[in-house]
Amino acid sequence: MKIELAVDGMTCPGCEQTIRKVLLSVPGVKSANASRVSKSASVEADAAVKKETLALAIRKAGYKVL
Repeated sequence: MKIELAVDGMTCPGCEQTIRKVLLSVPGVKSANASRVSKSASVEADAAVKKETLALAIRKAGYKVL
């Protein structure tokens, strides 16, 4: 299942890596990418993974999920 999230606050490649790492730490996430240019993150995950869980992980890392 593919999940798209709008993310605000990414300013550099390090931010993209941080969000990718945080998303990959969520159980059930198979792959994750983040783009500061498009202000988004995309995740490929098991059906049991909830969008709210991913958003919470991003928020805990210090970014805003729109």
